Amino acid sequence: MTTLTLELPQHLAEKLAGADHQTVVEALEIGLALRTSEGDGQATEHPHIIRVPGILSGRPIIRGSRIPVWQVAHSIIHLGDTVEDYLTDHPHLVAAEIYDALSYYFDHREAVEREIEENKTENVVKAVGMTIDARGFAHFSEEESADRER
Repeated sequence: MTTLTLELPQHLAEKLAGADHQTVVEALEIGLALRTSEGDGQATEHPHIIRVPGILSGRPIIRGSRIPVWQVAHSIIHLGDTVEDYLTDHPHLVAAEIYDALSYYFDHREAVEREIEENKTENVVKAVGMTIDARGFAHFSEEESADRER
């Protein structure tokens, strides 16, 4: 194994201080996969959109992020946010990436709409066997809790 010394900003150094070696290696591998379409990444016909197996189940995401196309489309198409609103909430993105995600949505509308539906809160809650009480606390069934303890 090769040793590499990095100079890191203070906030990253503090976060990594308690991390074990394997966690750091996995984080680097994921980060590198997100930055390029080479290796594990699969380029799409849209320059800012990529699929990376193991990242969000290989769903299309904005290159260099973990933001799925379905999330962008849902926010802008269904909830009425503007591209400017989305950029304000995600300052690490640029307008071209958002417009490309929307273009991908229109080219693959049926598949992206399925992903939007799958990720609605009520569907996620049902899929993982969870209930949410009046206070907003999530509870898992007895069976699910027992599985988690094993």
